[in-house]
Amino acid sequence: MAEKSQRQVTIIYYCDVSLELLHETHIFAQNEQGRVILPAEFKEGKSIIAVCDGEIQILNKLGDRITMLKEANQLESAGSNKEEIKKTLSKIKNQSK
Repeated sequence: MAEKSQRQVTIIYYCDVSLELLHETHIFAQNEQGRVILPAEFKEGKSIIAVCDGEIQILNKLGDRITMLKEANQLESAGSNKEEIKKTLSKIKNQSK
């Protein structure tokens, strides 16, 4: 029996319970055609968006700014001072550049 080769991949996915785009890097087996075989237990509870070759660094993704805006709104609702809110909003502005 031939030994299966392995490949490092980064998987981009959504969890079934969240709209946050997530990613993980793993080493999985691949078939003779080079297609990566994701174990059923890894896929459970996930909607796979992409399987990328190697370890990738995601610099910005959908939802990053939404999360930060939510944090700023929570600060405001909790009665945080204006300086804290300005800092959070400034961080959002800098990330969008």
